[in-house]
Amino acid sequence: MQERDSTKRILYITAAFPWPQSESFLIPEINTLAKAGDQLIVVPTRLIQTPVALPDEMHHTVSLHAVALFKPACLKAFAKLLYARPKFISQLIIRLFGSGFKKGLKNLLVLPKAAYFAQLIRETPIDHIHAHWAGVSGSLAFEIAEISGVSFSITAHRWDVSENNLLPLKSQHASFMRFISEKERQLAISLGARERTAVRIPMGVTTGGASARTFPKKPVTWQLICIASFLEVKGHEFLFCAFETLLSKKIDVHLTLVGDGPLKQRLETRYAHLSGNLTFKGNLKHAVVMDQLASGHFHIGVLSSVTDRHGEHEGVPVCLMEMMSAGMPVVATQTGSIHELLPEHLLLTAPEKDANALAERIEKLITQPAHYETAAAELLAVVNTRYNSELNTLTLRSHIHSS
Repeated sequence: MQERDSTKRILYITAAFPWPQSESFLIPEINTLAKAGDQLIVVPTRLIQTPVALPDEMHHTVSLHAVALFKPACLKAFAKLLYARPKFISQLIIRLFGSGFKKGLKNLLVLPKAAYFAQLIRETPIDHIHAHWAGVSGSLAFEIAEISGVSFSITAHRWDVSENNLLPLKSQHASFMRFISEKERQLAISLGARERTAVRIPMGVTTGGASARTFPKKPVTWQLICIASFLEVKGHEFLFCAFETLLSKKIDVHLTLVGDGPLKQRLETRYAHLSGNLTFKGNLKHAVVMDQLASGHFHIGVLSSVTDRHGEHEGVPVCLMEMMSAGMPVVATQTGSIHELLPEHLLLTAPEKDANALAERIEKLITQPAHYETAAAELLAVVNTRYNSELNTLTLRSHIHSS
């Protein structure tokens, strides 16, 4: 795929980034696009709280344009557009309710913001709009594109595919839709997305410099780490059960948990008797987490995700990629698209909600040096080649430049 121009001005729409703890996995992609020469204007769809600022390393390479949904300037731009093009806006609003009232209302709420940015595009030309998430963020991109005539594309992740908020309509009008896993791509096509412009480009992580971990030469306390929000879909209770099984076998292990969420306090209280073997770190800055993974302190990464009661499941977890890129072997569950990331022959995945099987996978790494070192080396190779953020972002960029 050939690029038409060496540089483009891209309106890069997120859900809430750069709000702290929100979508930090976008940082490598944004930095790579900027390094390649594109001019990015980051637009968070929703503002959790103001002010919000880009990470320090982006200040001189990326712009931020964060505005509240009902900022007076947005309402003024919408009123002006409604006066100038009443029939067009009426028809657009009808189309926004094509997936039902509740989703349509959410789509309608971002329309004044779309009018504002369409007006901005007339004053400061934009070559392309790219949104992460096919839900309301994708609706904002679609609306700006429809008003301004600028091309747009969407990166769809997982829940936003099954949510199906105008997915066929957005796919029909988008230059392309990027899916981070083949499973979600196939689901989107079954829901009506255009197969011809549905492309699989995984997310990735920054790679390079790390070596595969070697098996400890002397007895150690095995350090496990789990990086996950405390939500039902992350299946922490099964991880704790697996952890208790390891302790019952007199295996010297310690588990560090990074993240926060509504289930954290309840789980902390329930497993207080394990406090000597558990550390709850809470939310940490992305750079801090990466430094800790690179330090060599941790031996094994774990993730015990499940399909929750609402059908929510994992995509391809970036936290697993990050642990793999640090040279660590990981153990996870057979849910979502994790099978696309972890080679089946390494036997590093357990059936979801099966704490005993999860414990067995971890124990095998701890007790079999050859298995530990083979897993570490092969996973590092997987992430360096197939989930390399720079390479995958340049593939995304080639699609954007051909739009």
